[in-house]
Amino acid sequence: MLLLTDAGVSQSADVGTEMIAGGAVPKLTNLLSSNESMIQEMAAAVLGNLCHESPENQEKLLGVDDLTHKSFCCP
Repeated sequence: MLLLTDAGVSQSADVGTEMIAGGAVPKLTNLLSSNESMIQEMAAAVLGNLCHESPENQEKLLGVDDLTHKSFCCP
């Protein structure tokens, strides 16, 4: 997913929009809770790519409770 969204970032917001519509966000938010920091980092990068230069997608992700209420600080 990271390679796909990296490739699509400079092309258009359609890649992010399609991935959001396809249900990628819940799966990615689950990965943010992984025990593996590399998995967390990749999931966060993909989520960032989904929002890149797309206010519409940014608004969609702002409405995701798992993202807006999750603490991303290390214990």
